[in-house]
Amino acid sequence: MILLIGLIVLIAAIVVGVSAISANSGQGHMLSTHFTIFDHQFSGSESQLFAAGAGVGAVAMLGLVLLLTGLFGTQRRHAQTRRELRQTRREATAAQRDLAKTGPAPVATPAVSKPAVTKPAATATS
Repeated sequence: MILLIGLIVLIAAIVVGVSAISANSGQGHMLSTHFTIFDHQFSGSESQLFAAGAGVGAVAMLGLVLLLTGLFGTQRRHAQTRRELRQTRREATAAQRDLAKTGPAPVATPAVSKPAVTKPAATATS
C-alpha cells in the first residue's frame, strides 16, 4: 500500500514540475507577471517561485522515499520466506539421511493365528 502511495506522489510531483517548465518558456530568466501551471495563474517574485520549486522537490523526495520503503519491505519479506524454505529443505534432507542410516522403522504386523479346525456337525437322519 505504501508503495502505491509513494508512486502516486512521485508521479504527481514530476507532472507538476514538467508542466511548469514546459508552460513557461519565456524570455531568458525573467519572471513574467504571472506563472501558469495547469491553466492557473500564479504571480509573485523569483524567491516565491524558488520556494514553490523547493516544495515540489520535497514532495517528489517524499514520494521516492515512500516508493523505496515499500519496495525494500517487500524484498525483506520475500528474503525471509526464501530463508525459511531453505531451512525447511535442509531439515527434510537431514531427516531423510537419518532415516537412510537407521533403516525403516519396523512395522508391527498383526499376529496370524491358525484357524481352528471345526468338525462338521453330525446330521441326524432317522
